[in-house]
Amino acid sequence: MDNKELISQIAEMMEAQNQRLDERFEKYTERSDERFEEFIKRSDEKFEEFIKRSDERFEEFTKRSDEEFEEFTKRIDVKFEEHTQGLIEYIDRRLEEHTSRIEVKIENEVTKKIEALFDGYKLTHEKQWELERKVDALARAVEELQTRIA
Repeated sequence: MDNKELISQIAEMMEAQNQRLDERFEKYTERSDERFEEFIKRSDEKFEEFIKRSDERFEEFTKRSDEEFEEFTKRIDVKFEEHTQGLIEYIDRRLEEHTSRIEVKIENEVTKKIEALFDGYKLTHEKQWELERKVDALARAVEELQTRIA
């Protein structure tokens, strides 16, 4: 096997490894997206349920006096704000957790593998240059011997 074939095989192996890493990262991203979409869907359903219950109560309380209605509206606004704020904080925490996990995964796995691949690639090229210099020296020696024989 000559150097070009070896380099070609190494390049193919590196490309295959990069492909596998891309696929794994894509799968992880897809799973994260699916989980986030599922969470949003559940949140929307709960929010819709909450709105529906609030509307039913609103209809019930509109039959009462204006004073009772104002008091109820104030309580609903406070509860809704608390729920919304809690939901926003939860989503922010979850996004931060996922982002941190992805960053750590990239830092711990992908970056190290890329550095290792680059080091191997660099070493391969250094060896190739060394072999090329030796081949050139041997070619000159053969040429010199042929000149002496002739």
